[in-house]
Amino acid sequence: VFETYSSHNLRRLSGELPEKESSKAVCKILSERIRGSARILEVGSSSGHLLRSLGAMGLEIQYVGVDIDNYAVSKGNEFISKNSIHGISHAELLLSGAEELPFSDKSFDICISLNVLEHLKEPRKAIAELIRCSKEFILIRTLISDQTFIVQEARNRNHQELGYEHLELPTPLEEIDEEGNPRVTIYQNVY
Repeated sequence: VFETYSSHNLRRLSGELPEKESSKAVCKILSERIRGSARILEVGSSSGHLLRSLGAMGLEIQYVGVDIDNYAVSKGNEFISKNSIHGISHAELLLSGAEELPFSDKSFDICISLNVLEHLKEPRKAIAELIRCSKEFILIRTLISDQTFIVQEARNRNHQELGYEHLELPTPLEEIDEEGNPRVTIYQNVY
C-alpha cells in the first residue's frame, strides 16, 4: 500500500505526474508570506512531492520533511540526493511521527502539515509540536466533511510490509491484550 501510494508522490516530485492542485494552493498562500528565503518543515511529507511546488515559487527554500513511511522517506532522499530542484537550497527527509518532532523550539520559519491530522490518535500533540517548532506561522490543511469517522485499525506482524517497521508489531497470538483490546493500532479517516 505505502509503496504504491508513495511511488505516486515520488512521480509528482520527479515531474512524471503533475503537481497536486492542493500543493499549488499551499504555495500561493506561502508566497504571500515568504520574503526572500525560508526554512520550512513539512510534517507528513511522504516522499517530498511538495518540493516541486515550493521550488516553482522562485525563492531560496531550505526544506525538511518528516514522515512515518520509511519507503517514502528513503526513496524521496534518494531522488533528492541525485537531483537539484530549482529554488531549493537544501532538502532532506527524516523518519518521524508528528506527535514528537526531533527539532529544537523555533527551528523553522514555517511548519506545514497537509492531510495528516485526520489520521492521528492525538492531533493536539501534533499541532502543539508544529507550534513549538515554528518561528512565524503554521499552515494546516485537513479534510473533513459532515460525517467524518476516525477508525482505529488493528495491526499485526503481517502489516510490516506496509511501512510500519518502526512499530514493534506483535505476533498474531499477541494481537489482542488481556482486556480484549488491540495491542497495535493506526488511525484512518473515513468521510
